[in-house]
Amino acid sequence: MKRTVNKRASIFLTSLTCFFSILLLYHINLQLYQAKLENLVTMEEGLKAESLALLAISFQEAQTDKWREEKENTQELLEEESKRIDKLKENIRDLEKEKNNKEDQFEEAQLEKENKIEALNEELQELEMEFAYFSAIAYDRDIVDEEDNSSPIDTEEESDWLASHDDLVQSIEHERKEVQALEEQWKQEKLASEKDINQVKKDLKEARAKKAELKKMLSQLDKLDKEAVMYRFNLGEVELRQEEKAKHCRVILYKNDETYQFSY
Repeated sequence: MKRTVNKRASIFLTSLTCFFSILLLYHINLQLYQAKLENLVTMEEGLKAESLALLAISFQEAQTDKWREEKENTQELLEEESKRIDKLKENIRDLEKEKNNKEDQFEEAQLEKENKIEALNEELQELEMEFAYFSAIAYDRDIVDEEDNSSPIDTEEESDWLASHDDLVQSIEHERKEVQALEEQWKQEKLASEKDINQVKKDLKEARAKKAELKKMLSQLDKLDKEAVMYRFNLGEVELRQEEKAKHCRVILYKNDETYQFSY
């Protein structure tokens, strides 16, 4: 009877040991499966993160191509505007030089006319003094009756003097009119020259403002290449930064709020 009890107890213990062994193996297998599953999930999340990084890079490269094209166009416009500014400066110098030359010519012609008028006035004054001198001599030389109102100067001489006097007066008046005409002509030419110069200066001011605007645009485009760019997708967001020849991506997945770093 005692042997039977011991045998049964032994069988029970053996069975219990087997049960716990099987249970332990099951638990171990379950942990291994869970670990494997977690690894698969982790790998899947990592692949998702890297996919987002690569997608962001493709978008960024397309945008970079667009920026590069804009930079090239802006640079060309900037060079054209710089050449235009140089040309406008040259035009202003030429116009001012032409204006100064015209002013010198006017002053020279005006001085010539004024000298001629002065010479004619001196000649007229000498003629009048000469006439007065000879008139006095004639009165002293000839004795005339009180009733004789005739001039002591010969009629022919008087006619010649009057003709010379009239010619000089008319010449002086003519030269004065020419001086007035020169002044009016120079006034109109000066206004036209100043108008042309002011217009070119206005164009130069606008060209300089446009050049400054283009330089500002070019500077902004240069900054865009260096600044970090953020891309947001349904699965997460990517911060992309270009440093020298490497692209650095920081990916945050919305599902697990995990951060992943990639460099290419």
